[in-house]
Amino acid sequence: MRDQDPVQVGGYRLRARLGAGGMGEVFLSFGASGQPVAVKVLRREFADDRTFRSRFGHEVRAARQVAGPGIAPLLDADPDAETPWLATEYVAGPTLDDAVSLYGPLPVSAVIVLMSAIAASLATIHGAGIVHRDLKPANVVLGADGLRVIDFGIARAADATPLTLTGMMVGSPQYVAPEQVLGEPPAAPGDVFSLGALAHYAATGRAAFGEGPKYGVVYRIVNERPDLAGCPRQIRSLIESCLAKNPHERPTIAEILETCTPDEPPRGAADWLPEPVVFAIGSYQDALKRLVPTGRDEGGRGTDTDRRGGGDRVSQNSASRSSRSRAVAALARRPTPRTAVVLTAALAAAAATAGMVITLAPGGATAVGAAGSSSTATRDPAGRPAAGQATDTQGALPPDGTPPPLGAAPGDGAPPDAPGGPPPPAPTAVIWSGQIRFTAAGLWFDPKQPVAAQGQVHGDIRLAAPAVPAQVSSNGPRVRNLALWTAPGAPDGVQCRDLARTSGTWQVHVTAGDVVCVLTAYRQVAVVRIESVPADGSGVTAAATIWGAAAR
Repeated sequence: MRDQDPVQVGGYRLRARLGAGGMGEVFLSFGASGQPVAVKVLRREFADDRTFRSRFGHEVRAARQVAGPGIAPLLDADPDAETPWLATEYVAGPTLDDAVSLYGPLPVSAVIVLMSAIAASLATIHGAGIVHRDLKPANVVLGADGLRVIDFGIARAADATPLTLTGMMVGSPQYVAPEQVLGEPPAAPGDVFSLGALAHYAATGRAAFGEGPKYGVVYRIVNERPDLAGCPRQIRSLIESCLAKNPHERPTIAEILETCTPDEPPRGAADWLPEPVVFAIGSYQDALKRLVPTGRDEGGRGTDTDRRGGGDRVSQNSASRSSRSRAVAALARRPTPRTAVVLTAALAAAAATAGMVITLAPGGATAVGAAGSSSTATRDPAGRPAAGQATDTQGALPPDGTPPPLGAAPGDGAPPDAPGGPPPPAPTAVIWSGQIRFTAAGLWFDPKQPVAAQGQVHGDIRLAAPAVPAQVSSNGPRVRNLALWTAPGAPDGVQCRDLARTSGTWQVHVTAGDVVCVLTAYRQVAVVRIESVPADGSGVTAAATIWGAAAR
């Protein structure tokens, strides 16, 4: 947190900065029972407007009546405070926006579940007489037991305030319905439009109406057709109908539910989300456990005196937007209590495992992670995962009867050959040598010729990002099977094995001429010399030599 951030709001002691947006800033706190709470402090510009205060109070009263699956319920609020605020349930997990931007588009099966779950949440919200009006990827949080829709109804309170009338747009441009842009009264079909735009982003990683200046985006929303190139055919027609210009031509929430609701709803995140996102959720949960206050003096609701003083503290410390890196720097400058120091170290470790920057604060933090969850998979006759099947926590499924692959200690993301992991046999014989090419889909090094991964499986090595130097990745942070060879000369199998066992990581950056040592899923070693990395992401070409144990 920053020096100017409030210490306490309405009796909630703030422990970490979660984010900021057009309406205000969000902080982490805990209730008296230890329940994690997201406290949203609204911008002072809104607080000074009588129209906003009146509407905000109405929306708060309506939001108190909304409860159900997929809803982050409103727990507390004070519309009359000097700076209005509200508190909702905090869900330990990344937003959909974070998940897609960090790990790429979701598989079509996950997007269908996503649309079903959000539609169910919208049905509950609409049933209470509220229109969300700001449904976007940043307002959908992915948790271990399902997703939560947040910030419903708040945007409506900002309508017709001097702030919005002078140019501030309520809602995110890429997800605002055409009729909302044109000033028509908000209604349920507007949320359906936003759901279609959100689903397109989740499935493709890009906005259906493009990026750029907001006025250009809203012009395209009102006047042009969405760009659905790359949208999976299984859901393209549904998304296209949600994005119809005419609200009456869009499907209803009930129709979306009928189309998308699975016969067997997922029981947890691992049942429908990709492995990296599941691991990220676990990182959030692990970090949050270290934040739970152990005493009343460390967090939660304060005394009556504290609550009376909350508004003054907010007014004296008006908050403004800050990046994650600046928040980390602020922490380094501020003295912290012993509990915060311990927590900071723990969360930093979680973030290192997850490969992600975290926002730290005295007494609090939040982290985002990457791949590595358990699931069951089938094998084709060669022992590789069948197309579309997930892999286990080790990143691959070995042939029947062989030890588990190297690359991770059981469940903790440690380097290869940590206690509990058997060492691989001495790789003294060349099993295969030749040219390879791998893309973002990944490549498996099996006992014979390497084969491309299929479905959502990423194999032993894959192209994570083509920008120079290119980012090459394994299946996830628990599979630390890659190492960049920096010594003179060409390594053999034993040299590469020893380097990867002691310095293995899950991501390396490479350019043409670099050599990458890979511990394979089949407990062999691949020496990969990078030849070219096309900037268009079409695939890395390389010369590979696979080393294994000599025949007895």
